[in-house]
Amino acid sequence: MANPSLVYLRVSEGGKEIPYRPAVRPEGSICHGFKMLKGALEDDIRATDEASDTECLAEAIVAINHAETAFFTVGCEKAFNTAADGFWAKGYLEFSSNYVEIVVDAANYFPLFFHFNKFLSQRGYSDPVLFDWELLGATFVDAKVKGFTVTVWIQTATLSTEDEVKAAWCRAVALLAEYLCGQSYHADTPIYASRPRR
Repeated sequence: MANPSLVYLRVSEGGKEIPYRPAVRPEGSICHGFKMLKGALEDDIRATDEASDTECLAEAIVAINHAETAFFTVGCEKAFNTAADGFWAKGYLEFSSNYVEIVVDAANYFPLFFHFNKFLSQRGYSDPVLFDWELLGATFVDAKVKGFTVTVWIQTATLSTEDEVKAAWCRAVALLAEYLCGQSYHADTPIYASRPRR
């Protein structure tokens, strides 16, 4: 990565149904299936398979799924890797607007992407991390509507120590969650009703 940090946007063909079932992928990795976490209890969110062993990811999922945010998470994963010249990390966090009026048009996500780039600049963010935003079609079964989700792939450059890589990746995840939690939409039809946390 030549630049300290990069933010890309792409639109991919295909899509999936939400909710989706657990499955074993062709290469052998496990998809744990969709879990509706909007407004769920914090302990229940932290216990999910994908987040239970990575505190920063658990905190991000808790924050994004809070009853008062405009989003819910669809899925996530992470991998901390070793290379010949150091260490690197890659993972993703997939989310959706929780409003039918927003998800039906991919164009509604473009301002979110644009202002995220500005958000990083305003924060003086300079970690060597790639944020790759991917718009993907989805059928929201419970809401009976077709629309789009966003997967943000987060990949670090190769760094000299494992601790550096984990710290950089976690800072990136935390900034994404902070940004999403600061957004609001004026819409009337939620996909999932939020359960206030006790």
